Formats: sequence, C-alpha cells, structure tokens
Amino acid sequence: MICPPGQVVGRRSLVWVYCAEKTRIVVAILSRAVGCCLFGCVCLLVVCVGALFRLLFLACYLVAGVCLVGLCWFVVLLVFVFVLVGRLNLVESMHLNSC
Repeated sequence: MICPPGQVVGRRSLVWVYCAEKTRIVVAILSRAVGCCLFGCVCLLVVCVGALFRLLFLACYLVAGVCLVGLCWFVVLLVFVFVLVGRLNLVESMHLNSC
C-alpha cells in the first residue's frame, strides 16, 4: 500500500512501503527479463527447428536430385544398351544374310 502524499505514518510503515515498492519494481523487472528470455528461447527454438526442417528438406531434395540423376543415367544406359543390342542384332543379321 502506497501512502498518499502528506500522510504521516510510523517508521516501520514507511520501511514496509519502501520495501514493498522496491520489491514490486524488482519483480516487474525480473518478470520482464524472464519474459524476454523465454521469448528469446522460443524464437531460438523456432529458428533451430526451422533450420532443422530446412536441412531435412535440403536432404530430401538432395536425395531426390541424386535419385533423379540416377534415374536419368539409368534411362540413358538403358537406351544405350537397347541401341547397342539393336545394332549388334542388326550387324549379326546382316552377317547371317551375307553368309
């Protein structure tokens, strides 16, 4: 309880009011500090989780890219083998026809 201006109170009451006021200020400062700290921790957590998800997405994109490149190489090799086998069959059939 804060005394209105001009009111005379006993010595103990003034000390109590002074301590209560200082305690209220300290508690307000501490609560704001704790609130800011918690907010900072939550922001850091969000950033870390976002970075983790970004790394996971990057890993997924990397794996998908490797798989896509591998698939492209597989298709190229498959086409190459089919073309090679087709040419070999063509050369073999030409060789058999010439005999």
